[in-house]
Amino acid sequence: MKQNCDFYMDQYLSLDKGERLSPALTLHLLTCPKCRTEVRSLLKVEKLLKKPLKIPVPIESTTITNVMKDIDPSYNLHEHKVSFRQWIIAGLFMLLCVVALGIFAIPVTEMMAVLSYGIFALMITGYCVAFIGSNLDFFIKKIETAKIK
Repeated sequence: MKQNCDFYMDQYLSLDKGERLSPALTLHLLTCPKCRTEVRSLLKVEKLLKKPLKIPVPIESTTITNVMKDIDPSYNLHEHKVSFRQWIIAGLFMLLCVVALGIFAIPVTEMMAVLSYGIFALMITGYCVAFIGSNLDFFIKKIETAKIK
């Protein structure tokens, strides 16, 4: 490359991500095949580096467990996690209680009915917050895999 090309490549490399090319740089890239090839190569490399690495690392690996225990001595890999089946059963039970209250309960007053439905609404909201909060890593992984596709 000649010195003119070095100047334009430095100008290109100094741009921020998504920043527009100057007209002079655009003109140079249109007329110089060497610089155009180098820019295309850089874009291909950038695209490849954005992809996640496909190196399988099992979570039960003793190395990861040892590192985590060094960082946090109270780390326990098999921490008390609630299975999805238990979450679903509890949620269905709560919904069943709401339906049963609506069908079988004869509220004494309208205020009592509003109060009981309000309590169930708070319980269901708390249930949803607890479910999402305790399974946040699951939802984050689902969101990240949806973005990658």
